[in-house]
Amino acid sequence: MGRNPSLVANILQKAIDAELDLTALYPLHLAVIYLDGSKSCCQVLHLISMAVGNDRETYIDELGHTVLDNIMITILKNHSSIKPGIVDDALRGELHFPGEQASICGRWDADSDCYRALLASGTSTIPFAWKHKFCHTSIQVVCHCIELLASHVIARLLHSTPSGLFLKHCPCCGMKLQLLPLHALVLTAFYLGNGGCEDEDLFGMICCLLCLLRNGGHHHVSEAAEISLSLLFDEDDGHTCTHNSLSPAELAETLWQTKVSYWSTTAAMGWQILLHIIREAEEGSGDRHGLLEPSSSGYLTDCGFHKYYDGDHLFGANERLGHIWAAAQTELLTYRRRSEDESWTSENFDMEALLQSLETKTAVSIPLVQKSIMRSYCPCGLFKDGWMECSYGVRREDAAAYYFSNLDDWARASMLDDNVVAEFGRDFYA
Repeated sequence: MGRNPSLVANILQKAIDAELDLTALYPLHLAVIYLDGSKSCCQVLHLISMAVGNDRETYIDELGHTVLDNIMITILKNHSSIKPGIVDDALRGELHFPGEQASICGRWDADSDCYRALLASGTSTIPFAWKHKFCHTSIQVVCHCIELLASHVIARLLHSTPSGLFLKHCPCCGMKLQLLPLHALVLTAFYLGNGGCEDEDLFGMICCLLCLLRNGGHHHVSEAAEISLSLLFDEDDGHTCTHNSLSPAELAETLWQTKVSYWSTTAAMGWQILLHIIREAEEGSGDRHGLLEPSSSGYLTDCGFHKYYDGDHLFGANERLGHIWAAAQTELLTYRRRSEDESWTSENFDMEALLQSLETKTAVSIPLVQKSIMRSYCPCGLFKDGWMECSYGVRREDAAAYYFSNLDDWARASMLDDNVVAEFGRDFYA
């Protein structure tokens, strides 16, 4: 809760020395409930992932939520007006999500004057007016957490474990209608777009989708789940079965036709990009050995990382998704909205141009790609040697061909101390 990596490392070491079983505390879930993208990033999750077990008892909590589910909840509670009962019927009646007193992007925490004044007024629910769209700081820490889960031994559970979110039971036949991880991401994106903040463009959910696909999700993108939209939106009469077997792409398409098309232009454009990416991933999935050659489609290097993992960390045979993921990472590493009159994304990541290239199946026309201002990268979206140099993903100097960042505002910037995680890892694995 304190989001202090040094303190967490000390407590974990004492627990290890005392041979305590931390499983019942669900520490991985707690870590993502109290994510701090502005100061500690994914360090707390990284520390805990080294210290606790990697079985189902660690990955699934008492509500049936996976760690990835809690990441999706963290996105919604920080950047939308969604109530807990929407994501889980077991939470109906709850007024707020756990961990609301800690903003993922550092806007407030339990010690902030504004939060203390809120408590003094007799309420603990964060006002919607305090929130803003799923921003770059939040996106970056969420993607780092997904990458950590994928790199940990727990990766075998990341895509194979059904989600505990949006769970329903058919009142007619009694079937358990449980989503798979990519379906849960699609519905999270829907509720973020439907109940999100002003200017929400779903860029963050596009990044999360690409991150999941790139870290093994493309092998599961065609898998279907039994889903009833009538039950999800409380429109079911209970007299007939209303569920159908839908892939993530089919779910996204159905939502586009029935719910999304009346959204704002910005949010609807983001949904279309999300839908096209899922479709392309589905088309490029299949045999893990039928991988895209690095020399094709403008890729300048082969990082070798995906080969080491037998193709798990790649976008299959798709020619465009690696370009988009490389550009998205570079955008997160080089740009922040620093005042209200600035845009949420830089001019180097043009969502409209991206959608046009996806619709026409032509070369990716994002300025970051077209202007060649990124360092060479692989079809998996990784930059040359970047995966070897940093535990938390690629760094700015690995991605940007030259300096064009606006992040060096030293009055507002915070630096991470990599030594906390590195020293704990050396002691733990010694």
